[in-house]
Amino acid sequence: MVSIFFIRKVAFLLLVSISLIGCIKILDINSNSKEELENNEEVSYILDFVEEQRSKLPIQVDYYTVWVDIDFVDNKLIYIYKISSSSLGGQQKEAMKNYYYSSPKKDEICKSIKGLLNSEITYEYKYVNMKGEELVVIPFDEKMCH
Repeated sequence: MVSIFFIRKVAFLLLVSISLIGCIKILDINSNSKEELENNEEVSYILDFVEEQRSKLPIQVDYYTVWVDIDFVDNKLIYIYKISSSSLGGQQKEAMKNYYYSSPKKDEICKSIKGLLNSEITYEYKYVNMKGEELVVIPFDEKMCH
C-alpha cells in the first residue's frame, strides 16, 4: 500500500528534477531558422540532462519506491519509478494523480514546462511494479497549464 509519506518523497524527488529542467534559458526568437536551432539546442540540453540523471540512478526514494530510469522519447520526458507493490488499487492510483494534479505540484510542473521553448514536450511520471509492469502513468503537458 502506498502511503502519503511515499507520495511526499516522490514529490520531493520530482521537485529537484523539475528545478533542474526549469533552469533552461528562454531566448527571444525572431525567425523560424533561429527557432529551429533553439529547439535543437533545447533537445540537446534535455538529452544531456537525461544522461546526467540516468548516471545517478537508481535512487531509493522511500521504503516502497526506487527511481529507476529517465528517458526522452517522442517529445516526452519520462520519469520511471519502480514500487515494491505488485499492483495499485484504483483508490491509490487516484490519490497519486490527485497529488500530482493538485495546485502546488501542478504549478511547479507547469512552470518547468513553460520554461521550455518547445511546448510540445510533455512530462510523464510512470510507476511500474517489480516485474516492470506499468501500474500508473501520470502525464503533464502545456495544455494542462492554462
